Amino acid sequence: MAGGKMQEAYLEEALREVGLEVGAAEAARLAAYAAMVVEAGRRMNLTGARSWEELVDRHIVDCLVGISKVDWSGVGGALDVGSGAGLPGIPLAIIRPEVKVGLVEARQKKAEFLRRCVGRLKLENAVVVRERAEVLGRRSDWREKEERVLARGVAPLAVLLEYCLPLLAEGGWLVAWKGPGVDQELTAAQVALAELGGRVGRIYGYRLKGGRERRLVLVEKVAATPAAYPRRPGIGAKRPLGV
Repeated sequence: MAGGKMQEAYLEEALREVGLEVGAAEAARLAAYAAMVVEAGRRMNLTGARSWEELVDRHIVDCLVGISKVDWSGVGGALDVGSGAGLPGIPLAIIRPEVKVGLVEARQKKAEFLRRCVGRLKLENAVVVRERAEVLGRRSDWREKEERVLARGVAPLAVLLEYCLPLLAEGGWLVAWKGPGVDQELTAAQVALAELGGRVGRIYGYRLKGGRERRLVLVEKVAATPAAYPRRPGIGAKRPLGV
């Protein structure tokens, strides 16, 4: 597809199909960001999207639908854990300039890509944090500080909870993008929820272009996470709580 206005028009129409709208400036930034992801994806594994349109339909729209279902009133900060290509953190930073967004990514090449995106898009409310979530969750300057933690395509829910709940302040929310098989993940995550201080608040179901089913799981932090968690990097994935 030709760049510029045609891409912005395509993106705006894709969002209207799911009942969302963004301003012209936000559409231009989102379109430019999508082009950066597609171009970089030719050199590294980012999303698997083979075209700009596929990236918009499967990823950008998915992120923005999920973001639209979260209460952002009065929220000053959020973390995107396992940010990878910047999804959903960069779309959040674009459409919610009042929210300071931390893009947590441990892999150097992907962190460097995220820094290029932040710089070229002039996202003054976004910062790249090159570190593992398990490390941040044990640091006093990060532990139980966040109002919102977002994660998309990172890990099964039982593992994801150990990555994310230690970072959330009590009363904060984990926002997890999942597929239609989330019921099995929820069953497997019951021990982790109880142990780490989480409670499932709401689950939203929606469909993307082509009928692709998605689920958005909102987990509230209702109690402090015990000091033993998160465990050392890699342990949560190898030995998920209760699994």
